[in-house]
Amino acid sequence: MQDPDLRDMADILLEPELISHKEGGKTLWWKNDYIQKIKLVFLARIKEYTPLQPNQSFEALFGSARLSIQLFDRWWTIRELYEESAESMDEFVEQFIHLVDASESEIVNGWLERFRAGSATKPKE
Repeated sequence: MQDPDLRDMADILLEPELISHKEGGKTLWWKNDYIQKIKLVFLARIKEYTPLQPNQSFEALFGSARLSIQLFDRWWTIRELYEESAESMDEFVEQFIHLVDASESEIVNGWLERFRAGSATKPKE
Protein backbone atom coordinates (compact mmCIF):
# COMPACT_ATOMS: atom_id res chain seq x y z
CA MET A 1 0.00 0.00 0.00
CA GLN A 2 1.78 3.11 -1.23
CA ASP A 3 -0.69 5.86 -0.37
CA PRO A 4 -0.02 7.19 3.17
CA ASP A 5 -3.71 8.10 3.60
CA LEU A 6 -4.65 4.47 2.94
CA ARG A 7 -2.00 3.21 5.38
CA ASP A 8 -3.56 5.40 8.07
CA MET A 9 -6.89 3.70 7.41
CA ALA A 10 -5.59 0.40 8.85
CA ASP A 11 -6.34 1.45 12.44
CA ILE A 12 -9.92 2.28 11.53
CA LEU A 13 -10.49 -0.80 9.41
CA LEU A 14 -9.04 -3.21 11.97
CA GLU A 15 -11.04 -1.87 14.90
CA PRO A 16 -13.93 -4.17 15.93
CA GLU A 17 -17.29 -2.57 15.39
CA LEU A 18 -20.63 -3.27 17.02
CA ILE A 19 -23.59 -2.84 14.72
CA SER A 20 -26.97 -3.87 16.06
CA HIS A 21 -30.24 -4.46 14.33
CA LYS A 22 -33.46 -5.03 16.21
CA GLU A 23 -35.26 -8.08 14.93
CA GLY A 24 -38.75 -9.27 15.55
CA GLY A 25 -42.31 -8.49 14.72
CA LYS A 26 -44.00 -9.48 11.52
CA THR A 27 -41.36 -9.56 8.83
CA LEU A 28 -40.30 -11.59 5.82
CA TRP A 29 -36.65 -11.08 6.72
CA TRP A 30 -34.64 -14.04 8.03
CA LYS A 31 -31.51 -13.92 10.17
CA ASN A 32 -29.28 -14.34 7.10
CA ASP A 33 -31.05 -11.43 5.38
CA TYR A 34 -30.19 -9.14 8.31
CA ILE A 35 -26.56 -10.34 8.29
CA GLN A 36 -26.21 -9.61 4.57
CA LYS A 37 -27.74 -6.17 5.05
CA ILE A 38 -25.26 -5.36 7.84
CA LYS A 39 -22.34 -6.45 5.63
CA LEU A 40 -23.42 -4.09 2.84
CA VAL A 41 -24.12 -1.21 5.24
CA PHE A 42 -20.65 -1.66 6.76
CA LEU A 43 -18.94 -1.59 3.36
CA ALA A 44 -20.91 1.47 2.23
CA ARG A 45 -19.99 3.25 5.45
CA ILE A 46 -16.26 2.65 5.06
CA LYS A 47 -16.46 3.58 1.37
CA GLU A 48 -17.53 7.08 2.43
CA TYR A 49 -14.20 7.68 4.23
CA THR A 50 -12.40 10.33 2.17
CA PRO A 51 -9.28 8.26 1.32
CA LEU A 52 -11.52 5.43 0.07
CA GLN A 53 -13.99 7.50 -1.96
CA PRO A 54 -12.17 7.24 -5.25
CA ASN A 55 -13.01 3.81 -6.68
CA GLN A 56 -9.35 3.20 -7.57
CA SER A 57 -8.29 3.73 -3.93
CA PHE A 58 -10.98 1.38 -2.65
CA GLU A 59 -10.06 -1.19 -5.29
CA ALA A 60 -6.33 -0.85 -4.55
CA LEU A 61 -6.99 -1.64 -0.91
CA PHE A 62 -9.66 -4.34 -1.20
CA GLY A 63 -9.20 -5.78 -4.68
CA SER A 64 -12.57 -4.58 -5.95
CA ALA A 65 -14.44 -1.31 -6.31
CA ARG A 66 -17.75 -3.17 -5.91
CA LEU A 67 -19.52 -3.49 -2.56
CA SER A 68 -20.55 -7.12 -2.17
CA ILE A 69 -21.11 -9.84 0.39
CA GLN A 70 -18.12 -11.69 -1.08
CA LEU A 71 -15.86 -8.66 -0.56
CA PHE A 72 -16.97 -8.34 3.06
CA ASP A 73 -16.41 -12.06 3.66
CA ARG A 74 -12.92 -11.84 2.21
CA TRP A 75 -11.77 -9.21 4.73
CA TRP A 76 -14.07 -9.38 7.78
CA THR A 77 -16.19 -11.72 9.83
CA ILE A 78 -19.38 -11.20 11.76
CA ARG A 79 -19.66 -12.33 15.33
CA GLU A 80 -23.07 -12.34 16.90
CA LEU A 81 -23.60 -11.03 20.38
CA TYR A 82 -26.51 -12.05 22.48
CA GLU A 83 -27.46 -9.18 24.69
CA GLU A 84 -28.15 -9.95 28.31
CA SER A 85 -28.73 -7.43 31.01
CA ALA A 86 -26.21 -7.28 33.84
CA GLU A 87 -29.10 -7.61 36.29
CA SER A 88 -30.01 -11.00 34.85
CA MET A 89 -26.49 -12.18 35.66
CA ASP A 90 -26.51 -11.13 39.33
CA GLU A 91 -27.17 -14.74 40.30
CA PHE A 92 -23.63 -15.65 39.23
CA VAL A 93 -22.14 -13.07 41.57
CA GLU A 94 -24.46 -14.24 44.30
CA GLN A 95 -23.37 -17.85 43.79
CA PHE A 96 -19.68 -16.99 44.14
CA ILE A 97 -19.91 -14.03 46.53
CA HIS A 98 -17.54 -15.83 48.93
CA LEU A 99 -14.82 -15.51 46.25
CA VAL A 100 -15.45 -11.88 45.25
CA ASP A 101 -12.93 -9.30 46.50
CA ALA A 102 -13.91 -5.75 47.38
CA SER A 103 -14.00 -3.20 44.59
CA GLU A 104 -12.38 0.23 44.49
CA SER A 105 -15.89 1.67 44.20
CA GLU A 106 -18.02 2.22 47.29
CA ILE A 107 -21.15 1.93 45.18
CA VAL A 108 -20.08 -1.47 43.86
CA ASN A 109 -19.10 -2.57 47.39
CA GLY A 110 -22.59 -1.65 48.59
CA TRP A 111 -24.08 -3.75 45.79
CA LEU A 112 -21.82 -6.67 46.78
CA GLU A 113 -22.80 -6.26 50.41
CA ARG A 114 -26.44 -7.04 49.51
CA PHE A 115 -25.28 -10.45 48.28
CA ARG A 116 -23.06 -11.02 51.30
CA ALA A 117 -25.93 -10.19 53.66
CA GLY A 118 -28.21 -12.56 51.76
CA SER A 119 -25.70 -15.40 51.78
CA ALA A 120 -25.40 -15.23 55.59
CA THR A 121 -28.99 -16.43 55.83
CA LYS A 122 -28.59 -19.26 53.32
CA PRO A 123 -27.36 -22.72 54.33
CA LYS A 124 -23.80 -23.58 53.20
CA GLU A 125 -23.50 -26.37 50.66
